[in-house]
Amino acid sequence: MDTKSRLSRRQFLQFAGVTVAGVTLAACAPATGTGQQSGQGAPGQASTTVRFMTNDVGWREERYRSILPQFKEAFPNIEVEYTHVTSDWEQSLTTWAAGGALPGVFYSRTQKTASRARLGWIKPLTPYLDADPERDTLLDDFWPIQVPQLQYKNDWYIIPENISSITLKYRPEAFEEAGVPYPDAPWGYYDEFPDVIRQLTKKDGDQVTRWGFDPAWMLTASGFAWLWLPAGIVDTENNRCIIDHPENVRALNMLQDLKFKERVIPRTEDLPEGVDLFTSSQLAMTVAGVWEITAVRDRLGEGNSWDVVSLPDNPVEEGQNLSINYGAGYALGRDAADPDAAWNLIRFLSRPEMQQVFIVEDNWALPGRKSVVNAWLEHVLASGSGEPEHAAKWIDALERGRSVPVTPAEKEMEDQYPNLIGPILVTGEARAEEMLPQIQQEIQAILDKYQD
Repeated sequence: MDTKSRLSRRQFLQFAGVTVAGVTLAACAPATGTGQQSGQGAPGQASTTVRFMTNDVGWREERYRSILPQFKEAFPNIEVEYTHVTSDWEQSLTTWAAGGALPGVFYSRTQKTASRARLGWIKPLTPYLDADPERDTLLDDFWPIQVPQLQYKNDWYIIPENISSITLKYRPEAFEEAGVPYPDAPWGYYDEFPDVIRQLTKKDGDQVTRWGFDPAWMLTASGFAWLWLPAGIVDTENNRCIIDHPENVRALNMLQDLKFKERVIPRTEDLPEGVDLFTSSQLAMTVAGVWEITAVRDRLGEGNSWDVVSLPDNPVEEGQNLSINYGAGYALGRDAADPDAAWNLIRFLSRPEMQQVFIVEDNWALPGRKSVVNAWLEHVLASGSGEPEHAAKWIDALERGRSVPVTPAEKEMEDQYPNLIGPILVTGEARAEEMLPQIQQEIQAILDKYQD
């Protein structure tokens, strides 16, 4: 394992202080985007300001504030007005866009790149990247599965900070009690996976005392809900909804039967209010986003083990994992007062040392640069409880998983999908073959509104 790339927060700050002089010298060169100088430290150069806004979990604000002084040392003529937004981020962006007040740099989910680029909220980064002396090294360090989410119409719009993937988390004692071995390879979706769920379910008469599996909120809500559809939901090259594919029909009916007929997946009315089934050992297995590591450790406490296993393989595409992957990064806002200065901040935040601070130290998501992933894995296994033992399964899900649909219609589709899929997976009142043709038409109507 590569340990040379691992830096603690203290080591990073020391490193940043040592290398500031070199960064400042580089900053005196012309800005890469337009050939003009931005707010670097050239004698007598006027100051400029970049408005920088982020969201996500609250502790990240402290991280940003800890590294921004290092940027100021490297670029003394650039002032950064930094705000961490904890309210409705999407509504905030919409309001700023309507008022011509989008931040110069802001944190942006990669599945939203196409919609925001089409709206003109974010500026292309291609000119800056093409002029960057480390362009090829930087671009080669991005995860291939995320690259389509960083672009729109052959232009780059996002520099990634993180990327996420999905596995299944489980309680080992449930597997041991049921006599289910930890799999050497991913389960088959239609045969092995349902059988494992049945074996893990524990009943006392008609009463379920331990559920075998719960897809939780990822069954219907957000872009991650589409991970259960092996054929996908959109053919993005042709802007065509393919949700009514026969393999999707088969998969959704299987999940419906497990939930409503066999009752090895809990229905809404089966969930006790205020009880974490996984922590209380009433649930053997559920979905696990890579961002959950610290939270699961905290909820379980000492002496309660957990681990992760890959999602089943995709029956439609040999060798492909069902995991859906997307992340977040930094965008150049349309209303940036000084785009060159904003690019300097984006480029600074894209450095591997930054991902040590924001991703590695807190076991948060996965780093958006491949060169940092070994440091991430090492830190997960060496920190806290050291669980899950098989954290590398999240990395494997990146390398073999699927991208979310890259479409400007993403937001409207994500808003509508839970309502459309509800009769199949929420109430169980309709079969997939009855509903999917109608859902296909409704999603296609959304896609058609965004046809270029």
